[in-house]
Amino acid sequence: MYGRFVGLEIGRKDARISLIKRGLRDVQLLQNIRTKSSEFTPDAPDSLNNLFKQYSLPKGDIAVSVSGDPISLRVIKFPFSDPKKIDQVYGFELENLSTFDPAEKSHAYQLVKSETGAEALVSVFEKAEIASAIAYYNRAGIDPKIITYTPVALGALDEILEGARPLMLVDIGEIDISFALFDENGLKRVRSSCKPIETFLETVAEDRGIPADDFGFTRAELTFDSGDELRQCLSPIISEIKKTLHFFETELKEHVGTVLLSGVVTQIPG
Repeated sequence: MYGRFVGLEIGRKDARISLIKRGLRDVQLLQNIRTKSSEFTPDAPDSLNNLFKQYSLPKGDIAVSVSGDPISLRVIKFPFSDPKKIDQVYGFELENLSTFDPAEKSHAYQLVKSETGAEALVSVFEKAEIASAIAYYNRAGIDPKIITYTPVALGALDEILEGARPLMLVDIGEIDISFALFDENGLKRVRSSCKPIETFLETVAEDRGIPADDFGFTRAELTFDSGDELRQCLSPIISEIKKTLHFFETELKEHVGTVLLSGVVTQIPG
């Protein structure tokens, strides 16, 4: 998406809105807004509408992300790279590979380059989940042009990520961990996982004696009394990162040279 547009992500605790200007040669972050996501409930779409009015944000040129894990994530390999040709055969190839009827699900693909042609990174969601999200945005007077799977959206960072390739970007959020693997040609593989964040929240909440829903991911709340406590709480997240790194290296048959971390959990002191 080129020109002036909005990126919107509504998380477990926070909602993030970025106003971006993208040209042919550069990308500018014009505005970054962060507020409590509790304001944006399905029963109160006016809250999001009012926020867009307050900051004079465009309501049509919008890209929103889908939080959570897809029901299926597949890679379809093609011996050619012509996008029009791939679009013609994509549905047939997905149907052959799937144990479900693609017509009954919401799915989309992101093309990535390969040595012999191209690959389609396919993410599949329940239709009801996507329809519910679209209905909420429409009630708020917003018409998203793009609805994307969060790890795929990370592919836009390709040109500004520094480090030896292959490179794995790990974004640790309030709901899930998003993984994006980059090689010299750009985005190569993606995945996400909710369970490690759920386990992290349960462990921290039990240790602090508070409900998991009350944990706000502030820097103060992410401060631990000892290294042992920190290791115990982070254990499921570290384990998931290691498993994903091994999976990506097996897929590429190559050592991943750089791992970059981002997201709320990276605020942990030390």
